[in-house]
Amino acid sequence: MIGRLCWSVALTLSLAAPAVAQEVVVFAAASMKTALDQVAAEFEAATGHEVVVSYAGSNALAQQILQGAPADIFLSAAETWMDEVEKAGLVVPGTRRDLLGNRLVLIAHGAGADAVEIGAGGGLAGMLGG
Repeated sequence: MIGRLCWSVALTLSLAAPAVAQEVVVFAAASMKTALDQVAAEFEAATGHEVVVSYAGSNALAQQILQGAPADIFLSAAETWMDEVEKAGLVVPGTRRDLLGNRLVLIAHGAGADAVEIGAGGGLAGMLGG
């Protein structure tokens, strides 16, 4: 997953850095810090462009952008906040990309663990012992 994130973000950074830019400002969800720090360092080494990253919750970053904070790239962990920024006309048309997604994974103890089907009203809390 981190490899896919690194590749996706590296591609996004390369698309956002115009030939004359010396600095790329990235607003990114805090959950992306580990992978994005690595990608930013590699991008800087390869291009000479400086990457300035501001990490926080997607809601806080979106609110800052809506209030006028400058960002070349917004990596939101919440599609709804990306929608708000786009609705405000602050996303260059045709540049939005949904890079990644999440899914819930349950890991059972032992090879003989029962298979679990997750659905509406499936009693997940009971399966987890809660």
